[in-house]
Amino acid sequence: MKSIIITLALLFTATLAAQPQQNPNIPKGMKQYFFGFLVKGEKWAQTPPKEELDLLLQKHLAYIRSQAEAGKYSLAGPFLDNDRIRGILIINASTAEEARQIASGDPMVQSGRMAVEIHPAMLADVSCVLMEYNKTAK
Repeated sequence: MKSIIITLALLFTATLAAQPQQNPNIPKGMKQYFFGFLVKGEKWAQTPPKEELDLLLQKHLAYIRSQAEAGKYSLAGPFLDNDRIRGILIINASTAEEARQIASGDPMVQSGRMAVEIHPAMLADVSCVLMEYNKTAK
């Protein structure tokens, strides 16, 4: 019994010693996020009827809101230069695959009008960023 306790104590000590030390040149409070870039998809050039496009845009915006309210999107917004990259997302996820799944649920991505690129990033904790929605806009 005593040898088991000593072995466990040694394993615990070794585990603590193996923990990576915070690099003093990296600020405290850094957190991994995933940047999602919404880019023009393969069907971008195809122009559906205005009513269909308006409905798709409303679904896209509702999806962004649902993910923000669920805490998955810390930030989301469009780029205004009408270039290849149409929007940006800061996604709270454990893995790049999870971030890709979240962003791929967007109706614009599912329709093929947009595609998503995912890039891991270390940022200062952005939990203080607040996207507020008008309560009657649901």
